[in-house]
Amino acid sequence: MNFFHSLMNFVDISLCSAAEYLFQIVHGALPQLCFDPNSSVPPAEITVLVLDYLYTKLDQVSCARW
Repeated sequence: MNFFHSLMNFVDISLCSAAEYLFQIVHGALPQLCFDPNSSVPPAEITVLVLDYLYTKLDQVSCARW
């Protein structure tokens, strides 16, 4: 919980805004193929897409801090 409080102080946003931001990141990480019932994308490929997306977001945040 200490890390979360530090993050909130750094970004200086409200709890609701932080939750919305986290929701947007997680929702954005899931490819639209996950929501298509006719899709046959292997789980390993979805995992790679999600991790790549999250790594890109982390890189953007890290660059913004410096």
